Amino acid sequence: MQDVNDFIQLFANLQNSYYLKLNEMPWDLKYSNLGVAKIDGTNVKVFSDPNNYITIGLGEEVASTLWDNGELNITLKNGKVRRYKDRNFYSTI
Repeated sequence: MQDVNDFIQLFANLQNSYYLKLNEMPWDLKYSNLGVAKIDGTNVKVFSDPNNYITIGLGEEVASTLWDNGELNITLKNGKVRRYKDRNFYSTI
């Protein structure tokens, strides 16, 4: 019976992983092509043109930002680097 439960759990994990990949949207090109991200304390404003931007709230002081191949790397003052593939999802590198 444990083998069946293990299989069910594995299948559920694969489904969740596939779902996340399908719903992972890269940055809209209007943001990454312009390539402007302004630090504002614990926030980063990512511009699509000179007058329009979205805000990423980090909750920690930001040291620097850098666009790299369509992904936004944000370095925090504590030394951690977050790589944003879009405005909502990041991984710590």
